[in-house]
Amino acid sequence: MKYRHTRLNEDGSLQELADAQEFAQNNHPDARPNEDGSQQNAIASSSELESMVVSVAQSREIGHALELHAARSKRPDYRPDVDGLRAIAVVAVIIFHMDHRWLPGGFVGVDVFFVISGYVVSHTLIPQCLTRSTSVASLLLAFYARRCKRLAPALVAMVLVMSAAVSWAVPPEMDQLDKNYITAQFVLIGWANNHFASTFSSYWDEGMSSLEYNFFTHTWSLGVEEQFYFLFPALCVLAHREYHKLGFVLLLINTALLSLIISATLTAWNQRLAYYLLPSRFWQLMAGAIIYQTRTVRIAAEGSTSVSMRCLRCALLAIAQLLLCACFVVAFAFTPNDVGFPVPYSFAAIGGAMGFIVLGAAPGPPPLLTRLVGCAPMAYVGRLSYPLYLWHWPVFVFFKWITDFEPTGVRVAALFATIILSLATYHALELNVQQWRPQRRSTVFLSAGLAVAATEMWLGALRGPLYGSLYPQPASFLESFQPPPITTVLRPPLMPSPTSALLPVHLPSPLPPSPSPPPPSP
Repeated sequence: MKYRHTRLNEDGSLQELADAQEFAQNNHPDARPNEDGSQQNAIASSSELESMVVSVAQSREIGHALELHAARSKRPDYRPDVDGLRAIAVVAVIIFHMDHRWLPGGFVGVDVFFVISGYVVSHTLIPQCLTRSTSVASLLLAFYARRCKRLAPALVAMVLVMSAAVSWAVPPEMDQLDKNYITAQFVLIGWANNHFASTFSSYWDEGMSSLEYNFFTHTWSLGVEEQFYFLFPALCVLAHREYHKLGFVLLLINTALLSLIISATLTAWNQRLAYYLLPSRFWQLMAGAIIYQTRTVRIAAEGSTSVSMRCLRCALLAIAQLLLCACFVVAFAFTPNDVGFPVPYSFAAIGGAMGFIVLGAAPGPPPLLTRLVGCAPMAYVGRLSYPLYLWHWPVFVFFKWITDFEPTGVRVAALFATIILSLATYHALELNVQQWRPQRRSTVFLSAGLAVAATEMWLGALRGPLYGSLYPQPASFLESFQPPPITTVLRPPLMPSPTSALLPVHLPSPLPPSPSPPPPSP
């Protein structure tokens, strides 16, 4: 017998919590395998089953319980090679920021991140849009709730910690202190890239008054992604109402081509705007959304089992892996940053990222490159990529402000501090927030809004009444470690005691008289 439960959603529509009995049976702690390998439940009575079904149905929606169960087990759609690609991208960016001479094109790791973000977001939104399995309001609310839980906690924590570090490291008489505060305020609302574009500050400027010494320069890419998260769902909603699958793919391709034309135009006219602005970067994110559609190629090719087809597959995969390695070597080692970026010199990084994701979806056993990049250590570093990216740049800039960043020991110490902060952020903050399942999605938005508002108020106080108050004054700081001055105390002469008169007195021998001058000659 199947139990079906319904309840009223927040938007007024009726939602079914279907097959709760099957979920309860498959996840019961006393379940044991039958001889044929299937699951059998050891529930003693139908009343116990009834109570389990009701308890599952009373949750906000059965999808939350299913998501929690999937998080505790290995998800069938999880791709560790994509996490490994994240690891390659973030390591390249960190090496470039430690010393750009070590990996001259490491900055294109951000472009790889854009492709991955487009792919992951498409994996979340496109299937539900094309199948019309849920309402538009529910789809968007669920998407933005996940984005808030994913991005906001670590970002707010980084801004709070590093705003205090800015106040301690940057002298208040320098303009950079207030510039850092202003940048942090734009970071929290996803506007850092537009702020940098409007201040005529190039990413490649050097010196203490440039973005090289700004604690939040790296957050321009977060601004691009957050703005993409507002535009791309609008395309998905359009597909939800008007387009079938092929029409939606054509819409994605045309949008990417339009952005590519804008990017090429801006690169030739003003490379600073081409670097920062979303219209010039939109095609890179759309590239990930387009290659998500290649999952259909895998299903179509799984039926080829002939020997000739298998040999052809092995040859093509070998050639593809060599080409991908060449793309990444060219992108990370030889991409210039002075001219022609992002168009055309980001093509190697974008093409490599697209090809790698498609390679991982190839039918049959995973290729060697996919297995290497998707191994457990690489996938773990990839899951740490977001906190690693958030913390590495402000930690490096902090060390630049307080000491010389050139010695190898200083750079190793900065890297170690980055790793410690990233591990703490991921395990103590991100994982706990991801497992948080509030009864209402509005709780997620309210919590994120309050955290951002409180941080904005803190930054406003640092720009106002607290400006410069956290900076240690050099004189008072050094005086606290100096010994007290030696003072001479004048005391009255001691009176002779009665017994002192009986003691012999040793008087100093008189000095010989100085010879008198000779009489003047007549």
